[in-house]
Amino acid sequence: MKRPHVPLAVKLAVLERQAFTDRPFKNEAERQLCQNWYQFCNKGKGMAARIEWLLFLLFKGKPSQLDHDPALVLRKYNKRTGKFTPAANDPTFLIYRLTPLHLQKTTGRKPGAERTVTAKGSDTWLAKKFRKLEKPAKKQKRKIPSRPFRKGASSFAKRAGKGS
Repeated sequence: MKRPHVPLAVKLAVLERQAFTDRPFKNEAERQLCQNWYQFCNKGKGMAARIEWLLFLLFKGKPSQLDHDPALVLRKYNKRTGKFTPAANDPTFLIYRLTPLHLQKTTGRKPGAERTVTAKGSDTWLAKKFRKLEKPAKKQKRKIPSRPFRKGASSFAKRAGKGS
């Protein structure tokens, strides 16, 4: 299953939510001032320019990525319609994160680490766990009982005794 393309309008809605709703402000007047400044600076500009402006406001030029939260592999998928529940491009279930933090959530690799020590708690680990749980349980194979060695001297003991 391939991740669907995220339109610019959805990306912009996610960034506006993060910048003006989710981000903490000292008071409502400061929030309103920030929204007014955003509208003033971006009047007549396209969506791409507004997205760039908001990314700089939130992450100060550091690399960031759009993250599905919860991950798409953890959402219900309808094969008949080809859609996820909740929808893959629903702005309420998308969030921009710094690239190292997105990598940590997805694969379990801690920011600055050379290699991944454990993936426990990451999206890939959870997806693997749920895949295992959804598979039907295999029947346990019965172990063949070990057979006792034949009574008497072994061929090795006979050869060792001849040369002495």
